[in-house]
Amino acid sequence: MSHSIRTTMLAPRARRAGLAGLVAALLALAMMVLAPPPTSSADPTSGPTGVAVKLATTQPGVGGAVPDVLAQAGVTPISLTLTLTGDQPSGPTPTFTSDATFALDVSLAGGGTPHGSVSPDQVVLPAGEVSTTTTITYSAADNGVVITPRLTGDLATTNPLTATASDPFVSLKRLTVTPAGPGATTIGAGACTADSADLGCATVLLPKGTVSSVAVTTVGACTQELQCPDGSEVVGFIADLGTLYTRDAPAQIVIRCDASRCGQGAIHKYVAKMTFDATGPLDITSQPCVAKGVADDGHGNAFCTDYVSSSRNQGDLLLVVNVLGDYRGAV
Repeated sequence: MSHSIRTTMLAPRARRAGLAGLVAALLALAMMVLAPPPTSSADPTSGPTGVAVKLATTQPGVGGAVPDVLAQAGVTPISLTLTLTGDQPSGPTPTFTSDATFALDVSLAGGGTPHGSVSPDQVVLPAGEVSTTTTITYSAADNGVVITPRLTGDLATTNPLTATASDPFVSLKRLTVTPAGPGATTIGAGACTADSADLGCATVLLPKGTVSSVAVTTVGACTQELQCPDGSEVVGFIADLGTLYTRDAPAQIVIRCDASRCGQGAIHKYVAKMTFDATGPLDITSQPCVAKGVADDGHGNAFCTDYVSSSRNQGDLLLVVNVLGDYRGAV
C-alpha cells in the first residue's frame, strides 16, 4: 500500500519536470532559428576587403608608344586614383563610415631601394566614398616605380585589406616636349648640346615632321633590369610618325654620349642597345646600316646605326640611329 501511494505522489512532479525541460528546449531552438548568424571578417556586408591604386598622366598631342605614366621626376603631376573593392557579387561596394587615411608606400619592381619619395605620401578617402583621385609627384629618376596603398590608423586594426599596387612606371630625369606637326622639324636640340649635364641625350631629325602635334625626348636612369650599358643613361623619342618615313628616307635619332663615357676610340666600336617598347628592357642591338641615310641593316630590320653619319663634337660621341618610329636606347 505504501509503495503505490509514493508512486502516485511522484508522478505529477515528474510530469512537471519533463514539461519544463521541453519548454526550455523549444526556447533554445527558437533562439537558434531567430538569432542572426555571427558576422565574420569575410562577410561581404562587413566592409571593404581590398584597395587598389591606378596611376596616369596626361600629355595632350603626344602620339606613338606613350606609356600610362610619362613623367619627369619632381615635375610632372601624376594622377593617382584609389578605389575600394569588396567581396559582394552584386550591389554597391562597401565603404567606411569615417575618413580613411592611406599611406603610399614606394618600391621598385626590379628590387632594391627607391632613390626617391612620393609627395604627398598619403591620401585620405572621405567617409562613404568608394574612390578618390589626387595628384602626386615622384622625386627621383628611377625605373619600375611601384606605389602600394596601406590603410593606417584605427581602421587598419579592424579592416585588413588586400592591397593592389600600381603598375610599375618610369620616373624620368628629363622630359622635353616640343611642338611638331607637319613640316621639317628637329626635336630636343636645345636640351641636348655639349653643355648638357646629362651623360646621354638625343636630338631627333624629322625632315617630314610628325603626325602628332607634339613630340617628346626623354632621359632616364640606366638600371640592371633594362640591360643597358653600365654607366649610361637611357634616351627616348616618342611621337606619332604614321607612315611619313620609309627605309630609304627614315627619321634620324642622334644620341649624344658624353666624352667622359664615349670619348675614347673609334666611333664604330660603340653600339646602341634599344627597344621600341615604352617601358621594357633594351633587348635589341642596333646593327650597322647597309648604307648612309637608310633604315636597313641587311637583316630585314627597318632600323640601324648609321656609322657613316655619326661623328664627334667637342669630344662627345654623336651616334646616329635611323628609325621609322618611336625609340628608346642607350650607348
